Amino acid sequence: MSDQEKVPFKEKMLFGISAIPDHVTYQGFSLLVFTYYFSVIELKNLVWIGFIIWSIWNMINDPLLGALSDRTKIKGKLGKRRFFMIISVVPLALSMFFIFYVPFSTTSNILEFAYFLAIII
Repeated sequence: MSDQEKVPFKEKMLFGISAIPDHVTYQGFSLLVFTYYFSVIELKNLVWIGFIIWSIWNMINDPLLGALSDRTKIKGKLGKRRFFMIISVVPLALSMFFIFYVPFSTTSNILEFAYFLAIII
């Protein structure tokens, strides 16, 4: 520990504070999605199951995509992850639209739940 340079407290605080907008945006979006599917679409308990399935998928998927991006040979002036950021713009924009656009309404909620899972995963 003595060989390493100590990070100043101010730098630690600024690093932590810089994450606030990201977390506020993510939590706000999650709240909107949860409220929409719980109250408007009326999936009730299926929303919880969907978020649990998504969390498990995310737990597996994130390290795999991280390893993929670490092994990429593409490099540019903005780094090796720029390619992945560029190709994700259109799918992300489409998923933001389709998550709040449920094209059907049924009485069983199974179809809406399958649609919800397909969009979030």
